[in-house]
Amino acid sequence: MHKTYIILVLALAILAGCTGKQGPEGKKSLIDLITEAPGANCATGGYKIVSGIDVNNNNILDANEIQTTDYICNGSNGSNSLASLVAEPPGPNCPTGGYKVNTGIDINNNNVLDASEIQNSQYLCNGLTGANSLVSLVAEPAGPNCSNGGYKINTGIDINNNGVLDAVEIKNVDYVCNGNNGLNYLIAVKAEPAGTNCTYGGYSFNTGIDVDKNGILDNNEITNTKYICNNAPSSEIKIPLDFPANTTHTTPVSGLALANFNKTNYWGMDSIVFAAQPYSGSLNNHAIADLIDMTNNVVLNGSQLSSNQPLSSNSIITTGNLYNAIPNTSINIGLRVRSENEGSFAAVYGTSYLILYHKN
Repeated sequence: MHKTYIILVLALAILAGCTGKQGPEGKKSLIDLITEAPGANCATGGYKIVSGIDVNNNNILDANEIQTTDYICNGSNGSNSLASLVAEPPGPNCPTGGYKVNTGIDINNNNVLDASEIQNSQYLCNGLTGANSLVSLVAEPAGPNCSNGGYKINTGIDINNNGVLDAVEIKNVDYVCNGNNGLNYLIAVKAEPAGTNCTYGGYSFNTGIDVDKNGILDNNEITNTKYICNNAPSSEIKIPLDFPANTTHTTPVSGLALANFNKTNYWGMDSIVFAAQPYSGSLNNHAIADLIDMTNNVVLNGSQLSSNQPLSSNSIITTGNLYNAIPNTSINIGLRVRSENEGSFAAVYGTSYLILYHKN
């Protein structure tokens, strides 16, 4: 009796920078890996993979956020492969965070991928700023594309930055088919650093036959490699601060301008400036605007802008670099406006911005 293994590899790219009214963190893709009991979907059990967009930003894939459901089923005999999907925080393995996927054979048949059973770990990292490559791995039933079944691999660029590889965004389709001689194809996805193969980094997608049946795609078993590359990173990101205000008082008026801003979500950006158009009703009076860390109830050091110019001749002015004045955690940012002299008109015109960019 030979053992049949089904190896599961998931590929994921999380949107990074966003612009416009979507806010600084955007909407992230989430994946849940759920054990599927034997039944109609998988005769011998397996996994249900659900994915979708985290619309409410609570880092949980709620039932109403699920957009796709796939089943990866165990083989009909022998020990089964198991996979565990673990969130990977930003750090040396993934500069912008992502997922660690552990795979291995359930030697003791307890349906848990124990630490001693892990044979391979891969880091699937969030992409750089800008439109990112996305990969969707779909089970392919036995048919004209794969006589014995296998996988369909769709790849493309996330043009609309919604974290989902939409049908119109698919640029390439490949099929990785199961063999008919007791040997299975394996898929290994690895982060590809910026270099000759991918100018701005991305993923290498390796496939081959598991000749030694160890459940790992060894280097000498790789028969095909494709590179899925990121687009060029954005050099500047403008985030709107939606609190235009006016007053005639020296006591500031303020309001929430940007919710849940976290500068660490913008990999590679090392400079942040506040840009606005304060204007005054009199040349003898200044309109003064600055930013508040509303989460910690402190004014952001260096964020003050001031102008005594009327609306007809005012222009956008910017602060110096505020990067070090903003904490490395998620905060709510408020915009505050006041008049230099009591009774004189002061305002901020239109939409103000936080502008993130590469300093060097």
